[in-house]
Amino acid sequence: MRLVRRLPVIALVLALAGVVALPALAEDAAPASAPAPAPVTPAAVLTAGPVPLALPAFHDADLAGVTLDDLLGELPALPGRGWPAAGRGFAGPGGELTWTEVPGAAFAAPAEGAAAAWTAVFVATDRWQKAKLTVVSPRAMKAVLDGGALSLAKANGDTLTADLTLEIGKHVLVLRSLYDPAVEGDWTLALTVTPDAAAGDGSLVLSTSPERVTDINLVLDAPRCGNLALSPDGKLAALSLSELRDGKTRESWLEIRRTGDGALVDLWRGDGTPSGLQWLEKGNRISWRTDAGGKATIWLRDLDQGTVTAAVEGVEKMGSWQWSPDGASVVYEINREPEPDKRKVKHVLNPADRQGWYRNRSHLVQAFVPDGLTRRLTAGPISPGSWRFSPDGKRLLFFLSDTDLTARPYATSTLWLMDLGTLAVEQL
Repeated sequence: MRLVRRLPVIALVLALAGVVALPALAEDAAPASAPAPAPVTPAAVLTAGPVPLALPAFHDADLAGVTLDDLLGELPALPGRGWPAAGRGFAGPGGELTWTEVPGAAFAAPAEGAAAAWTAVFVATDRWQKAKLTVVSPRAMKAVLDGGALSLAKANGDTLTADLTLEIGKHVLVLRSLYDPAVEGDWTLALTVTPDAAAGDGSLVLSTSPERVTDINLVLDAPRCGNLALSPDGKLAALSLSELRDGKTRESWLEIRRTGDGALVDLWRGDGTPSGLQWLEKGNRISWRTDAGGKATIWLRDLDQGTVTAAVEGVEKMGSWQWSPDGASVVYEINREPEPDKRKVKHVLNPADRQGWYRNRSHLVQAFVPDGLTRRLTAGPISPGSWRFSPDGKRLLFFLSDTDLTARPYATSTLWLMDLGTLAVEQL
């Protein structure tokens, strides 16, 4: 009986011993760890340069002096616009420089003085990973990945390394190197990129082709057309464009192109975002509006004279605007908001008065160019709307609309004609 009672205890002890022994057996049977991924070497790279690098005047001053390393850091990380490509050029000292596809980065040393050159390669990955860049060169070096500076750490001899954080897709890696005649050695560099151990071999591809799959950043950061206006003769089109340069800052500009072949005729860049493009009926002129600090400015561009002037400048609370047919004046509306009731109560006049914007009003102002003299055209409790010039520019047509709850459609509109010479009005 005692032996029978002890059998469960003996079985439990044996079971525990088996469990303890299993990890040891598993360790003995575990396969050897996978080998580290091999570094990836590009079959070719893109190079541009060299360009002479002359020290500026007073570079050896005790205060605010500069060195060749400082000049290397001040050079653009990626010269030109867009990604580099074989045959694509950009302006530089002494003429145009061209990106060239070569088997390896080797530059001819200048006869005298210092110089700089660029080397670029595209890194494509099929997964998110952390890779390592290795550069071997006796020359001073700066590196960027997708426009962001990389921290190159000194390793053995002429070897530099940097950690890369790669998202799925294609990335552009650009290195700019410095030839200093005081430093011995050839002006060459060799680079490799080692995949992350978890990603393994085959997860990285280095190439010189700028072709890439469309990604969300390319779609969201692409230039956008905010406004488009055709010239009266239909031969020119004005476009207001904007683009995210660094993923954060939006830059806006104005382009004028021929409708026949799309060729660029004129370009304007300045403060503010161009909006409300309007061609004037007479003369080869176009106008647009920019806003800054709560104030609006209407600009006038004369394509024949090549000038840009401010027709109306620094106007607060400006609404819509329109040029007269002869281009001698511009009419715009000024939006008004009622003064808040100090008692913090509100007498609701009708159901529509419950809306916060219902009591907002506007009036019309006429400005004469080029001197900017202004005069007020309308007043009163009702805002003029849908206003238009007569063909001769001497009269102004507009509607006055107000709420009328006594009958459908619960609003009344009256059409008025103003004589711009006397400001007399006639109800039509």
